[in-house]
Formats: sequence, C-alpha cells, structure tokens
Amino acid sequence: AMAPTLRRGEVVLTNEFMYLFDRPKPCDVVLVTNPLSRTLFVRRVAGRGKDRVAIRNGEIFLNGGRLECFGVPLLPEEGKRGLPSYPETEIPEGHVFVLNDEVRLIPDSRQWGALPKTAVQAKVSQILISRKGPRQQGDLDWERIGRSL
Repeated sequence: AMAPTLRRGEVVLTNEFMYLFDRPKPCDVVLVTNPLSRTLFVRRVAGRGKDRVAIRNGEIFLNGGRLECFGVPLLPEEGKRGLPSYPETEIPEGHVFVLNDEVRLIPDSRQWGALPKTAVQAKVSQILISRKGPRQQGDLDWERIGRSL
C-alpha cells in the first residue's frame, strides 16, 4: 500500500518521540493505529487540523494546491486513471488525514475519517533493511538501505 516508498517486508526505523514536541506535517510517513482493528499501518500524512484535503482527477489537493512530497506527486501519471474522487474535507483540529502512497488502495482516512493525533504512534524515518526479489527474499538492496523517508 505504500509502494513505491516502501516495499512489503522492509524494516524501518521509527521515532516515537518526534511528535511529543511537534505535530505531524503533510508528507510525513507515519505509523498509525487503525481505529477499526487496532492494528498498525504505515501511511503518509496528507493534512492536519484545519487543513482542507481533496482528491480530484487523480490528484491530491491540500488547501487548494496540489500536494507533492519530495517534489514528486503522490500519484504516478499511470495511476491517475480510475481513481475515485474524494470531496474537499476540512480536518478537525487535533486530527490528521492519512493516505496510502498507492492511493487506489484503502484502508486510510477515506474509510476511517480523520484520525486523532493520538493515533499517530511514530514517524517513520528510514529504511533499515531491504531485500531484492519476490517477497523480499533475495540479496540485500543496498540502494534502498538507509534511505530517508
């Protein structure tokens, strides 16, 4: 769900203390608690309290402007076709709106709604272990190891 940012089976470094002193920012990759199942998911913050988030024509908008992370749109050009729209929504104060990088997939805030900041468990900051090949069973992928998110 977080491809291409993260691959299934990668091990990441998280910072549980980051948001004790700061709040999540748009484009942060975070570890959140799914409010329905209480399991942990990695998602990207699309907006926070009092921001307005929308999905139109396969693109994500934050406060009326196109949301880009690290200079790259969240959706690759080929992924834009067939993506359902999401109406502009204002995020309540003290909440975050999170999405998968692979935006065609859910669960994320389109299903859950905005999450309280307390659902954010940590900031995901770096890839520690990555392997090549199907199901991450091949050689170490040194190009991905150490990559900051």
